[in-house]
Amino acid sequence: MTISLKRALLLLLGGTVLVALIPGGLVLDRRLTAELERAARDGLSIAPRLLEDRNAARADALMMHAKDLAASTAVVAAFRSLDAEAAVRAAREARFEEREEVVVVSGRSEELWAGPMPDDEMLDATRAGQMPVSFLATPAGPAHVALAPVMDEDAWIGAAGVFE
Repeated sequence: MTISLKRALLLLLGGTVLVALIPGGLVLDRRLTAELERAARDGLSIAPRLLEDRNAARADALMMHAKDLAASTAVVAAFRSLDAEAAVRAAREARFEEREEVVVVSGRSEELWAGPMPDDEMLDATRAGQMPVSFLATPAGPAHVALAPVMDEDAWIGAAGVFE
Protein backbone atom coordinates (compact mmCIF):
# COMPACT_ATOMS: atom_id res chain seq x y z
CA MET A 1 0.00 0.00 0.00
CA THR A 2 1.40 3.29 -1.10
CA ILE A 3 0.47 6.73 0.13
CA SER A 4 0.04 9.41 -2.46
CA LEU A 5 2.06 12.58 -2.25
CA LYS A 6 -1.09 14.63 -1.70
CA ARG A 7 -2.16 12.45 1.22
CA ALA A 8 1.36 12.52 2.74
CA LEU A 9 1.50 16.32 2.50
CA LEU A 10 -1.95 16.59 4.07
CA LEU A 11 -0.91 14.31 6.96
CA LEU A 12 2.33 16.26 7.42
CA LEU A 13 0.50 19.58 7.41
CA GLY A 14 -2.13 18.28 9.87
CA GLY A 15 0.58 16.90 12.18
CA THR A 16 2.50 20.18 12.04
CA VAL A 17 -0.59 22.21 12.91
CA LEU A 18 -1.40 19.84 15.76
CA VAL A 19 2.17 19.99 17.12
CA ALA A 20 2.10 23.80 16.90
CA LEU A 21 -1.31 24.16 18.57
CA ILE A 22 -0.62 21.98 21.62
CA PRO A 23 2.15 24.18 23.11
CA GLY A 24 0.19 27.30 22.20
CA GLY A 25 -2.88 25.91 23.94
CA LEU A 26 -0.85 25.05 27.02
CA VAL A 27 0.68 28.54 27.15
CA LEU A 28 -2.75 30.11 26.67
CA ASP A 29 -4.18 27.92 29.44
CA ARG A 30 -1.40 28.93 31.85
CA ARG A 31 -1.78 32.63 31.06
CA LEU A 32 -5.54 32.47 31.39
CA THR A 33 -5.26 30.62 34.71
CA ALA A 34 -2.73 33.15 36.03
CA GLU A 35 -4.90 36.09 34.93
CA LEU A 36 -8.04 34.64 36.50
CA GLU A 37 -6.16 33.95 39.73
CA ARG A 38 -4.76 37.51 39.77
CA ALA A 39 -8.23 38.98 39.22
CA ALA A 40 -9.65 36.82 42.02
CA ARG A 41 -6.85 37.89 44.39
CA ASP A 42 -7.44 41.55 43.54
CA GLY A 43 -11.15 41.17 44.20
CA LEU A 44 -10.60 39.35 47.47
CA SER A 45 -7.98 41.85 48.63
CA ILE A 46 -10.64 44.56 48.97
CA ALA A 47 -13.07 42.28 50.84
CA PRO A 48 -11.78 43.18 54.34
CA ARG A 49 -12.25 46.91 53.68
CA LEU A 50 -15.73 46.34 52.27
CA LEU A 51 -16.68 44.13 55.18
CA GLU A 52 -15.31 46.65 57.66
CA ASP A 53 -17.31 49.46 56.04
CA ARG A 54 -20.44 47.33 55.97
CA ASN A 55 -20.05 46.32 59.62
CA ALA A 56 -19.43 49.93 60.68
CA ALA A 57 -22.53 51.13 58.83
CA ARG A 58 -24.62 48.30 60.27
CA ALA A 59 -23.27 49.01 63.78
CA ASP A 60 -24.31 52.66 63.44
CA ALA A 61 -27.79 51.64 62.32
CA LEU A 62 -28.16 49.11 65.15
CA MET A 63 -26.98 51.71 67.66
CA MET A 64 -29.64 54.17 66.47
CA HIS A 65 -32.31 51.46 66.63
CA ALA A 66 -31.23 50.53 70.18
CA LYS A 67 -31.28 54.19 71.24
CA ASP A 68 -34.81 54.71 69.90
CA LEU A 69 -36.01 51.46 71.44
CA ALA A 70 -34.53 52.24 74.88
CA ALA A 71 -36.04 55.74 74.84
CA SER A 72 -39.55 54.47 74.05
CA THR A 73 -41.99 55.64 76.72
CA ALA A 74 -43.64 52.20 76.87
CA VAL A 75 -40.27 50.50 77.44
CA VAL A 76 -39.29 52.98 80.17
CA ALA A 77 -42.68 52.60 81.89
CA ALA A 78 -42.36 48.80 81.86
CA PHE A 79 -38.86 49.01 83.33
CA ARG A 80 -40.10 51.36 86.06
CA SER A 81 -42.79 48.86 87.06
CA LEU A 82 -40.37 45.89 86.74
CA ASP A 83 -42.81 44.20 84.34
CA ALA A 84 -40.63 41.92 82.22
CA GLU A 85 -43.41 40.84 79.84
CA ALA A 86 -44.51 44.42 79.21
CA ALA A 87 -40.91 45.53 78.68
CA VAL A 88 -40.24 42.79 76.13
CA ARG A 89 -43.55 43.41 74.36
CA ALA A 90 -42.93 47.18 74.24
CA ALA A 91 -39.39 46.62 72.97
CA ARG A 92 -40.63 44.32 70.20
CA GLU A 93 -43.22 46.90 69.18
CA ALA A 94 -40.61 49.67 69.21
CA ARG A 95 -38.00 47.84 67.14
CA PHE A 96 -37.22 49.35 63.78
CA GLU A 97 -36.90 46.24 61.60
CA GLU A 98 -38.71 42.91 61.75
CA ARG A 99 -35.49 40.93 61.29
CA GLU A 100 -34.03 42.44 64.46
CA GLU A 101 -34.64 40.76 67.79
CA VAL A 102 -34.63 42.55 71.12
CA VAL A 103 -32.26 42.42 74.09
CA VAL A 104 -33.78 43.50 77.40
CA VAL A 105 -31.83 43.47 80.69
CA SER A 106 -33.28 44.64 83.99
CA GLY A 107 -31.07 47.15 85.74
CA ARG A 108 -32.11 46.31 89.26
CA SER A 109 -31.29 42.61 89.17
CA GLU A 110 -29.31 42.43 85.91
CA GLU A 111 -31.74 39.70 84.94
CA LEU A 112 -32.02 38.94 81.24
CA TRP A 113 -35.60 39.40 80.07
CA ALA A 114 -35.02 38.78 76.35
CA GLY A 115 -32.22 38.07 73.89
CA PRO A 116 -28.61 37.00 74.43
CA MET A 117 -26.99 38.04 77.70
CA PRO A 118 -24.63 40.96 77.09
CA ASP A 119 -21.22 40.73 78.72
CA ASP A 120 -20.35 42.85 81.76
CA GLU A 121 -18.36 45.26 79.61
CA MET A 122 -21.44 46.11 77.53
CA LEU A 123 -23.63 46.55 80.61
CA ASP A 124 -21.01 48.77 82.27
CA ALA A 125 -20.88 50.89 79.12
CA THR A 126 -24.66 51.39 79.20
CA ARG A 127 -24.43 52.38 82.88
CA ALA A 128 -21.96 55.07 81.77
CA GLY A 129 -24.49 56.32 79.21
CA GLN A 130 -22.77 54.77 76.21
CA MET A 131 -24.34 52.67 73.47
CA PRO A 132 -22.00 49.72 72.84
CA VAL A 133 -22.17 47.50 69.76
CA SER A 134 -20.49 44.11 69.78
CA PHE A 135 -20.65 40.57 68.47
CA LEU A 136 -21.89 37.98 70.96
CA ALA A 137 -22.25 34.21 70.76
CA THR A 138 -25.83 32.95 70.67
CA PRO A 139 -27.20 29.43 70.17
CA ALA A 140 -27.99 30.41 66.57
CA GLY A 141 -24.44 31.68 65.97
CA PRO A 142 -22.71 35.05 66.30
CA ALA A 143 -25.03 38.02 66.73
CA HIS A 144 -24.40 41.72 66.18
CA VAL A 145 -25.76 43.33 69.37
CA ALA A 146 -26.39 47.00 70.14
CA LEU A 147 -27.45 48.18 73.59
CA ALA A 148 -28.61 51.52 74.93
CA PRO A 149 -29.29 52.63 78.49
CA VAL A 150 -32.88 52.78 79.69
CA MET A 151 -33.05 55.87 81.88
CA ASP A 152 -35.61 57.03 84.44
CA GLU A 153 -34.78 60.73 84.47
CA ASP A 154 -31.06 60.54 85.39
CA ALA A 155 -31.05 57.01 86.83
CA TRP A 156 -30.00 53.92 84.88
CA ILE A 157 -32.75 51.31 85.21
CA GLY A 158 -31.61 48.81 82.62
CA ALA A 159 -30.46 48.23 79.09
CA ALA A 160 -32.39 47.52 75.94
CA GLY A 161 -31.34 47.04 72.37
CA VAL A 162 -31.43 44.92 69.28
CA PHE A 163 -29.45 42.09 67.73
CA GLU A 164 -29.34 40.28 64.41
